[in-house]
Amino acid sequence: MRPVSRTLAATLAAALMTGVPMTRSVVFPAAGPVPAELDSQPASDGPPSDNAPPPTPRAQPDFDAPRTDTGDQREARVVTTSGGTFTGLLVERTRDMVVLKISGILTPIPIKDIARIETLLPNRDRYLQHKDALDPSDVRGRVNLARWLMSVEMLDEALIEITDATRLDPLDTRAADLHRLIEQQILLRDRTRDSIPSETPRTAEPRQRPPAFPLLTPEQINVIRVYELDLADPPRMTISRETITRLIEQYTGDPLIPVSREGRDALLRRRPDQIVELMFKLRARDFYPHVKVQQDPAAMRRFREDVHRGWLVNFCATSDCHGGAEAGKLWLNNRNPNTDATVYTNFLILDRFRLRADRGEKKGSPVPLIDYANPANSPLVQMALPTDESLFPHPTPFRPGKAPFKPLFRSQEDVRFRRAVEWIRTMHVPRPDYRVDYTPPTPPVPIANQPDQDTNLPIPQRPER
Repeated sequence: MRPVSRTLAATLAAALMTGVPMTRSVVFPAAGPVPAELDSQPASDGPPSDNAPPPTPRAQPDFDAPRTDTGDQREARVVTTSGGTFTGLLVERTRDMVVLKISGILTPIPIKDIARIETLLPNRDRYLQHKDALDPSDVRGRVNLARWLMSVEMLDEALIEITDATRLDPLDTRAADLHRLIEQQILLRDRTRDSIPSETPRTAEPRQRPPAFPLLTPEQINVIRVYELDLADPPRMTISRETITRLIEQYTGDPLIPVSREGRDALLRRRPDQIVELMFKLRARDFYPHVKVQQDPAAMRRFREDVHRGWLVNFCATSDCHGGAEAGKLWLNNRNPNTDATVYTNFLILDRFRLRADRGEKKGSPVPLIDYANPANSPLVQMALPTDESLFPHPTPFRPGKAPFKPLFRSQEDVRFRRAVEWIRTMHVPRPDYRVDYTPPTPPVPIANQPDQDTNLPIPQRPER
């Protein structure tokens, strides 16, 4: 048997020094022929076992190259003539060389040193296989799955799994540590993407920049948080003494405002959630902006974790769907997806969006995308079901030749469907009018043959907080 070349040995030694398991890496599209006698059938390979060492935080490599969806890409396992086995992202295949990416390091392996190559199933298929096999209460399995997803740069999916693990066992320090690490990697990834310079030559005609996506301001976000407060489970918030004093002065004479000095002094000592409850009873809406809510209310936390981060950005707000030029009239922001501005802007767009019913007695009538009275019937979740099981089947692609629609949820028993329904149930009912002035954007490219949808239909009058 031939020994592996010195170049390969040196590269693999460098990979070992990174502290990241060599058998867990990133997948880019393969290209180029490889001798048929070396190519094996696709093999199944799963997440690392519980004994696998935890990943080491590192900068995301090679962001100067165009990124693609790692979920549809493949890893390969290379067995050398000397008996070594190496698994990594398959970057390139030629007649002379196979290049893997192992722990972020490009690793060329000469064909003469290879005994066998096994291409593994696409990462997304492997992810779904192992996710389906997990017991609903398996914390350790979710931690291992999240660790593997992180290693193949499916960071958003990794965050979903590790969030589930920390929710199942809040005291699991390993899950908590990995949760923080994944969030750091997502933040680094998003910052790095935003800093990528344009590859357009200076002499070339400048490309038309898409219009800036209008986002809610911190003040508008705060108002939404106030309206969605659950006073039985209040988040951290503050109200200044000056605000309470002005509230007392403005509503003097109302039976809810104490008359005596002692009563008013006691009011000044109340907790913030008790003052907010008083504001709600007084309908003192002018004072809502002066309540500084520093965390997501419980319902909005569910939206952020279970819907927005869980599937909305990765499934609905992609550049090829409702996050790009072909979004139709429902356009969502997919930049900096973990920021408050993006989360709350996308929520408000969904909350106000109306489509026109195309069947039944209500044909032609505006239908809210979110049905707060019957959450499971909401078009938002129904459109992500298989078309033959949906009350509101997803429209066919607008552009000829576009990839066919693939449902996100397998059925209404899908855990993501059920979590989305539970989120809708936790929202405040009757629905408030946030009094937030916001006009949703429209994509720069008009699309022909769009479904008859309109974001500007009148919002039904609702009892207000």
